[in-house]
Amino acid sequence: MKCFVCDFEYDGKECPKCKFPEVVVPFGSDREASLKAMKQTVEKYRNEFAKKIKAELMVYNYDVTDKIVYQGEERCTLGKVNLLMSKVTWLDTEFTNVITRENLPITLNVSIEEQAEYQITVNIKNIPSDTLRVGISMDSGLNFSFIIKDAAGNSVRSDMFPIVQ
Repeated sequence: MKCFVCDFEYDGKECPKCKFPEVVVPFGSDREASLKAMKQTVEKYRNEFAKKIKAELMVYNYDVTDKIVYQGEERCTLGKVNLLMSKVTWLDTEFTNVITRENLPITLNVSIEEQAEYQITVNIKNIPSDTLRVGISMDSGLNFSFIIKDAAGNSVRSDMFPIVQ
C-alpha cells in the first residue's frame, strides 16, 4: 500500500513512517478520487507530520588551489520540513566547486522524531563555476529537488524525490 500522506510503500494497518492509518479504497475505486475526498484530512495530517521532519544538508569542503584536497564536512540545518514546503530555500553561503566533476553528489540528512536518521544522496549535473550556491525546493507533498546556481544566475535542478524513505 502507498501512504496517502507521505507516499511511503508499506504493508500493515498504518504507515510506519508517518503513522497515518491504512485507507482501504473500495474495489473498483480510483486512488485519486479517494484522495480528493480526503484532501483536507490528508493535508492537515501531512502538515503536522512535516513538523516532525528535520532536514540538514551535508556540505563537503575542498581546497582547490593547487590540487583538490578534501577538508572535511559540515551539516547545514535547513530546518523543519513544514517550513520548507511549497518554496525554494537557499543556503546563505557559496561553496567551492570542483569543476572537473561532471556531476555533484548532494546529500540530505533526514530525521523524523524518534526514527533513525537517514541520508538521501542525489547527483546533479555540475555547472563549470568556481563557486556555487545550493538550494532545496519542496512541494506540498513531501517531495524535494536540489538546485545549484552560480554567481551569474545559471542553475540546474535535480529530479524530484520523496523526502520520506
